[in-house]
Amino acid sequence: GGGGGRGFNVAAVNAATGAVLNSGQNFDTWITRTTGTAMNAMVDYLESLPNNTLVLVAVADDAGLNLDNSCTKFSYPWVGRGLTALQTLLGSTQIQNYCFRNSFALAGVKGEASARAEQQGSGIEATAQAVLTVP
Repeated sequence: GGGGGRGFNVAAVNAATGAVLNSGQNFDTWITRTTGTAMNAMVDYLESLPNNTLVLVAVADDAGLNLDNSCTKFSYPWVGRGLTALQTLLGSTQIQNYCFRNSFALAGVKGEASARAEQQGSGIEATAQAVLTVP
């Protein structure tokens, strides 16, 4: 879509019509990990999307959630806000297991209880695919 960059990359599609709402937006949550600027912007964006929006999320390089070379999450409030948003809005079950420089991909429909597809891991390329049937 619109490229991508370090941190969270998010694309949105109307799940009922297939219309692309956003072909790709980057939130560099790594560079602003001590201020929360990008994480709060991403959560605000996710909250602004209507229910029944297919949201595709991928992390490039690092998500800025953890201490360097660690699985220990930063205690900043925006980290918790971001994790909660991915869980409650898109149904993520794996984001809590994210470690420094892991890969992460998610395909979820806002308003559904669980993600359609999700993968995170260390030293592997993460993928998430979802089938979308539109009239």
